Amino acid sequence: MNSLDSLLASISKENKIYYVLGDWNLDLINRHQTMYSRMFFPLITRPTRITSNTATLIDNIFTNNLNNLSVSGLMFCDISDHLPIFTPLLDQNKNLNTTSWLSFRDKSRNNVVAKFKDRLANVHWDELSECKDTDRLCLSVFS
Repeated sequence: MNSLDSLLASISKENKIYYVLGDWNLDLINRHQTMYSRMFFPLITRPTRITSNTATLIDNIFTNNLNNLSVSGLMFCDISDHLPIFTPLLDQNKNLNTTSWLSFRDKSRNNVVAKFKDRLANVHWDELSECKDTDRLCLSVFS
């Protein structure tokens, strides 16, 4: 049993969530046997070191947390010959049943901005140009 296998065996007995990451210096595209046998699964599945002749997966994050809902990935930058890897860790105690909001821009004709522009286009500005009462003017435009 090698040192990595010994370490993973002792970690597996603790029944805790672990993340094991690093520059493994061996191509992990075809070599996850040790990690899989100890129930550690890779979060990175694409090559992390790309040259003109090779593409190897030598950097990875493994976890025994099968309930991991976070997004993992690579960042494309030229600070090293390896691509940086990441996974944001969620608070395991956080209630995931909370309400979440999704914002988007409605580009349809029913959009509020389109309605606003239509209203402005239909105002008879020449009739309102003499009005000095801004409250009345606003009511005339937006009613």
